Amino acid sequence: VAAAGNDGGNGDDGRVSVPSNVPLAISVGASSQGGDLWDNSSKGNQVTFDGEQRLHPNQKPEIIAPGVGIISTGAEDSWFSSSGTSDSTVFVTGALALILEDQPQLRSSATQDSSCIGEVKQSLRLSASDSIYQHDDSLGYGNLDAGAWLEEVRKIPNC
Repeated sequence: VAAAGNDGGNGDDGRVSVPSNVPLAISVGASSQGGDLWDNSSKGNQVTFDGEQRLHPNQKPEIIAPGVGIISTGAEDSWFSSSGTSDSTVFVTGALALILEDQPQLRSSATQDSSCIGEVKQSLRLSASDSIYQHDDSLGYGNLDAGAWLEEVRKIPNC
């Protein structure tokens, strides 16, 4: 799970950040408090750095998650608010951790089969809230729905 990057907007180069652009990584964009795309969330494109066509399930970003005004702990018993795709990855990483706890056969120590990663990414696509089923270079497949993602993962045959 990796942050798509924060260089969206008019000057966006159409490329998600490293390591989010790695094919098997889950690239996460940021959504606003209303669930819309955050203006600075990096957009993806359909071509890799090597000039190859990106194919499902490796189109970037895959998903968006809350990333604006996220409250967290700070130094000396303080709190702070931040925005960005790094904040968004926390939600996707947490959801994936709970899924791997529920489905231990999908852990990397249990399997090195990249098709299992593809299945998990496919289930993420199918579970996205307001899923558009087709990839969008800004929104991925839509907003994270962790409960629906778990239900889709439970349908995956053993890897």
